[in-house]
Amino acid sequence: MLTREEYEERKRGFEIFNRWERENLPPALGSEASVAVAGALWELLSEEVRTADPDPEKLGVRAFHAKLALLDRRR
Repeated sequence: MLTREEYEERKRGFEIFNRWERENLPPALGSEASVAVAGALWELLSEEVRTADPDPEKLGVRAFHAKLALLDRRR
């Protein structure tokens, strides 16, 4: 549990960060640079992580398709 002082200190820290973030926006990346960044991040993953299937039963895909079907019925 945070004390009131700790809460206020964190709040001030977030306010300072949010102000800094607004003033220091990252440069916009073009499509080639975005793909290069994604590729670099992919290379950082181990082979085991890259080849593992996190949804072997494809439940997430089924749920996504069900939600898309709902949107399609609204037309």
